[in-house]
Amino acid sequence: MSYKLGLALTCALNFAAGVGIGVSVDRRCGPHHGPKDGGPHGGMSRSLGLDADQEPVVRAILDKHRPEFDAVRAEEAAKLAAVRDATDAELKTVLRPEQYARLLEMRKDFERHEREGPPR
Repeated sequence: MSYKLGLALTCALNFAAGVGIGVSVDRRCGPHHGPKDGGPHGGMSRSLGLDADQEPVVRAILDKHRPEFDAVRAEEAAKLAAVRDATDAELKTVLRPEQYARLLEMRKDFERHEREGPPR
């Protein structure tokens, strides 16, 4: 495999992994959940049509398992960071300084978009 093809595949895999983890995290606890909609479970309570008896039970179950979800999320983030760091180290040897700076800026914009959602 040529160096350029390998580099392109590495970049594509890094991007895909970032998108996959971002989507996964967003689906679990996206930026749209907060005090304005009843907390992290408010939207789900409304979508499922939970009644007054079900809501506290469902909330307790989800809260009980939150540490497990958080641990998996942290592990995924750590693994992604390691892959990203290795990819960046290789890219830095190929890209000119202004190109590498632009790559970091693009990543920052992408992460902000993932965190905040699309402009309203």
